[in-house]
Amino acid sequence: MSIATYLAKLARGVSTQGVLGASKGGTGVTAPGAAGNRLVSNGTDWVSQSTRIVDITDATSVTLNADTTDVALQTNTQATGTLTINAITGSPVNGQKIIFRLKSTNVQTFSWNAAFQGSVDLVLPTASTGGDKFDYFGFMYSSSTSKWHLIAKNFGY
Repeated sequence: MSIATYLAKLARGVSTQGVLGASKGGTGVTAPGAAGNRLVSNGTDWVSQSTRIVDITDATSVTLNADTTDVALQTNTQATGTLTINAITGSPVNGQKIIFRLKSTNVQTFSWNAAFQGSVDLVLPTASTGGDKFDYFGFMYSSSTSKWHLIAKNFGY
């Protein structure tokens, strides 16, 4: 098929607003919604969804929920000690990502649930920075291992 023929076929599926309908292989979405939103599939349609930012209670343990959280924030004012990172609840999907941002007043030693896994060159960290600095962790879920893989970390902001 020539480029001209392909473009002509594609153009027949585009509405006057420039939207390629779902029946023609497009999303059928006319706009992504509010600034900062992203398009996600709910199984039948493409919908606009904002980033789900959740505040986590100041405590000696943290539990994130894959069904409600994209970015979890905790301001931890606990005395120097152990911060237990519990298994993430909910029903994660393969490739799902969660960011955890921790701001700790005092250094916290991490106790990781077995659901978290580091790699050869990016191991799970053992302690926070403390001193009211921000520490960031990025995780991606792997359905083949049923684990949250650490794919990014940046400490001390």
